[in-house]
Amino acid sequence: MLVAAFAGDISAAVFVTDPTSAVSLAMAQTATGSFLHLDAGARGGSLLGIPLITTNDSPRDSTGGQLALIDPTGIAWNVDDVQLDVAKAASLEMSDSPSGASEQVSLFQTNSAAWRVIIRANFENQRTGGVAVLTGVM
Repeated sequence: MLVAAFAGDISAAVFVTDPTSAVSLAMAQTATGSFLHLDAGARGGSLLGIPLITTNDSPRDSTGGQLALIDPTGIAWNVDDVQLDVAKAASLEMSDSPSGASEQVSLFQTNSAAWRVIIRANFENQRTGGVAVLTGVM
């Protein structure tokens, strides 16, 4: 069991998974048809009274998603470099999935500006057992 493999501070812990796995967890039922995790969903919630955070960056493959139990008080985080750029004379493709065929909008013609922020950061688990991971989640 995931909680049994966890050696971090359970009072500070959070679950992390992808939205699809969170929905699958929310739809899990007992033999009598009662839902097991009423507070879980695509936007997070909680499992066993522990906060559930969802992110599209949580790994998911053909075997299912990943459910991680993390003690955030034992995670060290470092920002190495931050780059800020602003553009006033560029064209932007107005699409969530750019392909080159969408409408182009000129920042100059619309009196607009665009910011690009690049943050180089890294993190590391500082406590043995502070992160427990279950793969192949629904």
